[in-house]
Amino acid sequence: MLGTVIDQEHTWTLAVVDDDVTVLRSISRLLSVCGYEVRTFSSADAFLGSLDVWEPEMLLLDLRMPESDGLSLQAALTKRGRDIPTVFLSGHGDVASSVRAIRGGAIDFLEKPCDEQALLSSLSRAAMFRNANPTRISWPSRRRQRVS
Repeated sequence: MLGTVIDQEHTWTLAVVDDDVTVLRSISRLLSVCGYEVRTFSSADAFLGSLDVWEPEMLLLDLRMPESDGLSLQAALTKRGRDIPTVFLSGHGDVASSVRAIRGGAIDFLEKPCDEQALLSSLSRAAMFRNANPTRISWPSRRRQRVS
């Protein structure tokens, strides 16, 4: 049975960035059925270009893409001051990449193919993070504040 979004009174906006059109289509269908408003992007540049007019509440991000990889996109968002709760999804993940993603503020790092419930669980955590941090203070920033 498919899960649904954490907050039934709010439609969560989600961007999916992946260079594989088949993945974009299948994830978009799944998450739309589960109550998310999904927009798909086939490259990091296409997603970054959309930020002038639209910002998602969550981001599902592929690690390896031709022009710019997911970690570079994550760094670009941080540099621009955009703290979008992010879940990485990759068929080419390794420990070093997943550690970099998590240290960069990612909520989770999942491997393709991914179990639907694992994906929905990660997105629910992203929604909880977004609800708990409306001022968009990223996890790494919060860690630095506690240490200071």
